[in-house]
Parts: sequence; C-alpha cells; structure tokens
Amino acid sequence: MNDIPRKAVPATLAAFLIMGSMAVLKHESLHASIADLGLAVAHLRDLELRAWWPVVFWGHCQPLKPIWAWFYGLMPDGAGAAALLVTQAALLCMPAAELARRHGWTALAAFILYFPLWFNGLFDFHPDHLAVPLLFGFLFAAEDRRFATACAMAMLLALVKEPFALQTAACGAYLLVKEGRGALPAALLLIVFGCGYFLAATGWLIPALGPASGGPLGSGAFGWMGSTPSEALLFMVTHPFATLGAMVDTPGKLLYLGTLFGALLFIPLLAPAELLPALPPLALALLSQEPNHYGIGHHYTAGVIAPLVMGFMHGLPRARKLLGTTRAGRHTAAIVLAALLLGHVALSPSPISRLFWTDKIWSYGWRAYVPTERDVMIRTALRRHLDGAQVLSMQNTLMWDGALGERTLLVFPAGVAQPLRWPDFDALSRRDPIAALAGRDTHPPDLFLSADCVVLDLKRPWHVGDRGCAWLRGRCTDDRAAMEFMDMVDVARRDFATVFENDGFLILRRDPAQAHPARPAGRTGGATS
Repeated sequence: MNDIPRKAVPATLAAFLIMGSMAVLKHESLHASIADLGLAVAHLRDLELRAWWPVVFWGHCQPLKPIWAWFYGLMPDGAGAAALLVTQAALLCMPAAELARRHGWTALAAFILYFPLWFNGLFDFHPDHLAVPLLFGFLFAAEDRRFATACAMAMLLALVKEPFALQTAACGAYLLVKEGRGALPAALLLIVFGCGYFLAATGWLIPALGPASGGPLGSGAFGWMGSTPSEALLFMVTHPFATLGAMVDTPGKLLYLGTLFGALLFIPLLAPAELLPALPPLALALLSQEPNHYGIGHHYTAGVIAPLVMGFMHGLPRARKLLGTTRAGRHTAAIVLAALLLGHVALSPSPISRLFWTDKIWSYGWRAYVPTERDVMIRTALRRHLDGAQVLSMQNTLMWDGALGERTLLVFPAGVAQPLRWPDFDALSRRDPIAALAGRDTHPPDLFLSADCVVLDLKRPWHVGDRGCAWLRGRCTDDRAAMEFMDMVDVARRDFATVFENDGFLILRRDPAQAHPARPAGRTGGATS
C-alpha cells in the first residue's frame, strides 16, 4: 500500500473540487437557504463587524465561531459565503488520503461514496462539518496509541457545538474499550470533560451569556423528556420503554437508520466498538421530535460519518470471514464496491446520483447548480430596491450573500403581520460576561422588529419559517402548508407596497409611517437558531 497515499491524492482533490464547485454554484444560482446559510453568515458578520459576542451562545454554545468570523472578515465583499462553502468542502474531504493510506482503496471508496458526506458539503454551511475531520483525527490517533493527540481532537470536537460534547465522552468510552487500562487516564479525561462541558454549556453558559433563556433541550425537539439534561436523563431512566418507543415511533427514524447503515451494507454492525462514538448523535436524532434531526439530507449526520466508515473497515474482514469460501466470499471486493456505488447513486446528491439528474428535489437537481438569466434578474433587483431597508423578511429558499450587507435578516413571514421578538444584541454585548456568569447581570429586554421589506419568489419552494411545504417536482404537495404560505403572502401584499414584481419574484416595502418601532419586550426571550 506504499503507493496508495500518492495515488489517493487525485481522488481526494477531485472530490473536493466537485463538492466545492457545486456548493458555490448552488449559492450563485440562488438555491441556498436562509436557514441555515443565511443565518450562519449573518452571525459571522455580526461577530466580525459589530463584536456581538453573545451570538456565540445563541441557542448553541459554539466557541469556535469567532475563528470563522475572523476568516469571513478576510474575504472581499460578496465572497464570504463562497469562501465558507469551499473551506467546508476542503475540510470534509481532508481525511480521504490518510484513510486510504491506513486502510486501502476500499476505505477511500467507502468514504467518498458515503452519501452523508455529500449532503454535509451541499446542504448550506454549518460548523457541524468539523466533526468529520476531528473524529477521523481522533480515530487515527487512537489507532496509533497517540492518546494526547486523540484527546486534543475529541476535546476540540466538543467546542464545535455542545451536543458534540456527548460524543467527546463517547470517545473516552471507545478508548477504554479498545485500548484497555493503558488508555484509562485519557479515557477518563474525555468522559469527564465531555459530560462536564455539556452540562455547563446547556445549564450555565447558554442561559447566562446567550440571548435565549435555554438551550436545545428546551426546544420542541427534546422538550417531551424535560427542560434540562438532568430531567431528560431521569425520564430515560424511569421510562425506558417510552424512551425506546420514541426512538422508532416514525417510519422516518427507521429510514434514517436503514440508510445510514445500509449504504455501508450494515458491515459497521460487525465492529461494535467503532460505533461507540456514533451513539450520541444517533440517539439524539432518534429521540428528537424534529423531523430534520433524523432526515438523511441534513447536516445532523456529520457526527456519524467517521465512526461508521471506520466501523465498515474494521468489520469488513469479519464479513469476509463469515462469507468464507462461498461465491460471495470469493468476490467480496467487487460486491462491496458495486454496492457502495449503488448506494451512492440512490441516496447522495452528487453529479452521478439520481437526485442530481431528476427534478424531484429542487435544491439538489442539476438545475440547482446552473445560474440563469432569471437569477441575474433577481440579484439585480435586490441590489436596486433594498436601499434604506434595515430589516428584511425573506423566503427561506432565497438566500444570497449580496443582499445581506449589514441588515437584519428574518425568515418570512417573521416580522410581517406582527413584530418579532428579537434579542437586543447591542445591550447584550455591553454586559460584563463575568458578572453574567455569576448571575449579577440580568438580560436586557428584547426588542420587537418589523420587516421594512419582504422578498418572495413564488416559483421556488414555499416555506413558513424553516418549515417547507414538501415541494416536489415544482409544486407543493402539502396543501395545508401551501395555504398557510399563500395566506401570509396575501397579508404582505395588503400591508406592503409592491416596488418590484417580475415572473413571480416580488419585493414589497412597508410604508415607514406604518412601521412598528423597535421597543423593549419587557422580558427575556427571542428566537434561537
């Protein structure tokens, strides 16, 4: 295998160039989303330009976000989003050559063809993608018994976003199982750090330093188990059957498990130790009541990619042994490669997938990567007709970095019919963090924001907030969601003046005399994203 690293570089480079180019073209053809690319860019801009440090703790605890903000600030105007997307693709593909050096061509194929890798590269921008290189780095270091490096990688993982701290603890359990007593200090460090950081972030840092009063456990996704980690843990211990039932209570969750493991021929199940780091993200997805968390086309699969691919490689020799001298056993390599390719074509959004060559999914068909004259018309209108607007309410599927500037971005219909509760980041940023952590500095009142302009495009997927209408082959298939969207469009047309309309694309502006002034909400609250 000595020549594999050198030969694997072109394959790695090709995967990066394809993924990075597609991500940038998707943004340029206006097929990205406000939730999540728009919100990510807005947060980084606020950190870099306004030093609004509380956005680091808005809904999640993300201490690495200032580094991304610094990087974003280095880019020329209008190039920030593209730079983020290209960097994300590079980091996602980075482990490929080292994986090939250690485990051969089959490992390289399993990684590059694994469909969650491509969804993480093409579904907007999220810090979660860092879980892929960091977890591979941890697993590679653990293989070499370089426990200090392994600990550094696993602890950095926790800083990506606090749910990954549970994976940090699981990495400690992995070291204990795989390496035994020799790894005991490192294993205990990761278990204590991971659990401690998760509890501190959700119970202390986010409530004290962020604009929201709670973290992800307070959301509808996990609120059925309790509002704090301790309440959720107590519920799971005292209601084990209800907990297990909730993990398989919808066909979507079974599909989630079936596709993640089935794309690798269920071979990772033959290497259970390698699956230990994957248990926290799998459990969170299955316990969640939010469909996006267990959807296969979202970024929430980032934490399972490295453990499942490594589990595949460690389980493959056992699969060969089980097959023995049967016909399948004699042709294992060909069967595995054919199955990996078939799974990629069936499930991924890459250029050789069925999603790419059909119009079924608007955001992943080939048209999503081809800028058109209509896209030029929309960008030109956005440049010309948003002067003076400070608060935009834009359709979720209409994200373009050039429209942001220093404006506040809301997801339609927020801020249209009534003011939206919004954190007063100026006041929050003036707080003393030490006093806030000690409970001596309370949250300032929130503001209410009303949209100055509404931007809509009736020829792209309709959303109410980040909730879509099951848009398939150019139309809504969820009649209730479609009706709700059009009702809000009617409200916007009634209360706002139309300043631009062409081919289903609209820019509406509120009469300044009728705008609701930003005013204190009177108590802590606000949106978390």
